[in-house]
Amino acid sequence: MLNLEQLKAKGIYVEGAKGVMAYDTVNGKIKTNFSKTALAMDSAMQTTANVGYPASLFQYIDPQIVEILFGVTNANRLAPEVKQGSWEQEYYNYAVEERISDVTAYSDRTENVTTEVNYEYNVRELARFQTVIQYGDLEVDKANQAKIALQSRKQLAGADIIARKQNQFYLYGVSNKQNYGILNEPNLNPSINPNSITVGGNTYTTWADKVANDTASAGNHVFNDVLKLWSELASKNGGNIDQNERIILAVSNAVVSYLSAPNQFGLTAMQMIKDNFPNLEVVQLPELSTQAGEQIKMIVPSLYGVDTMNVAFADKLRVGRVIQTVSGQKLKMVGTSWGCILKRASLVATMMGV
Repeated sequence: MLNLEQLKAKGIYVEGAKGVMAYDTVNGKIKTNFSKTALAMDSAMQTTANVGYPASLFQYIDPQIVEILFGVTNANRLAPEVKQGSWEQEYYNYAVEERISDVTAYSDRTENVTTEVNYEYNVRELARFQTVIQYGDLEVDKANQAKIALQSRKQLAGADIIARKQNQFYLYGVSNKQNYGILNEPNLNPSINPNSITVGGNTYTTWADKVANDTASAGNHVFNDVLKLWSELASKNGGNIDQNERIILAVSNAVVSYLSAPNQFGLTAMQMIKDNFPNLEVVQLPELSTQAGEQIKMIVPSLYGVDTMNVAFADKLRVGRVIQTVSGQKLKMVGTSWGCILKRASLVATMMGV
């Protein structure tokens, strides 16, 4: 058997070699003889057989953060959102003017008829609300390892909850204050009922029942309810509005699909609505789904340069100073709301029970 010196003499040299492994010559070929090789094979394996690397090193973390979806905040699509006053003020006043006048036949000696104006002031109270965000040093460092910018994500979450609560106050106001919303303003006219149909001796009023039980006329039934809502508006406004006005039709996401219901001629309710109300806009408002039933609202948002109603705030978002704590930071976010400022209730009509 060759040794290292013999191999070196033949021009074969390996730096650091200590010896030649035992081998046998089989059919003119060299084959290592492991049974005669003095390797560390005389004891059992001390480690667990594996690929040799932590699995965490082979994970890809997507940098995109998927946010959980909540219902849309569409209150400010029903009424223009405006800033009124400042956050230190407590009350908001707006005047409603009524003209009181008449005429009489002319006479040089007569002054018994006069023209007057009368003013009524409506008062609303300001609601202030807040949230606090805070983050610790260790919490932030751990989030950084996960490639999450925790401070900015929490600030976004704080701004989002302020906006969602603002939407809620625009719709429902604030309890125990003279602060009301689009859906519960005390000066709104009472809701009207939808048309009813009778099929097979049964009476139906909801869109779901009308569409299910009279498919051929489904689109007509939905359109007729919208038309009845318009008739309610027109009857209360002394000819000041017509079907070419900009009109908002608010429906919940639960019933908006019925606007696509066709009739026997293939015309959908939405097509008939747009033919008759060319400037009508449909706005989805999830809050119109109530325990009492489905509501729809029709609003003429502005007439003669005056908004029908506004949703108002004093300061939309105030972000306080960053406070250093013993092992982190915190800050306060503040919002304010006047709720809904309804100016002309006659330009809002509501139907309950579709």
